[in-house]
Amino acid sequence: MYRTGNDEGVDMLVMIEKIFPPKEKELYSVEFFYTIRSTIHSAKYVRDSQDSQNLIGKWVGGTPQINKWYNVEISVENELLWGRDVVQLEYSEPSIKSPVAGINVLQGPLDATKDGFITLRIGDSHLILNIIGIPIPFAGDVSIRATGIRLYDMDVTDVIRYGIK
Repeated sequence: MYRTGNDEGVDMLVMIEKIFPPKEKELYSVEFFYTIRSTIHSAKYVRDSQDSQNLIGKWVGGTPQINKWYNVEISVENELLWGRDVVQLEYSEPSIKSPVAGINVLQGPLDATKDGFITLRIGDSHLILNIIGIPIPFAGDVSIRATGIRLYDMDVTDVIRYGIK
């Protein structure tokens, strides 16, 4: 068993399940799931109730491999506007879901500091966002509608550094 978290609490651990070859000058599309488990077994590929549903994203990095854990940073591809793409909720369970093809819904606690730094927390991970029109400062649960997400490979050495072998 290995601990999945990291000291900075920024990156997210994902498993690639399918890879869709890129068209000319495009990024790979990958089908993946992320985990918020505190530990995983590196030799076993077992889904857990703390894992997300399968999602689709654009892969930024080297050639991805199927059934391999990756430490990634996630970003939203579309411009986010407060009140249109980002709405405040009374409470939300932190998650990323895809209720319909091409739409991702990110939910969880959002913090916007007075210096304009905006983060959404999902498990131990923090996604850094840019939201137009957000009231500053802000702290509360939100739902974010994103038309696309990108996964930035943070390199295998980071995964090893955080205890995933």
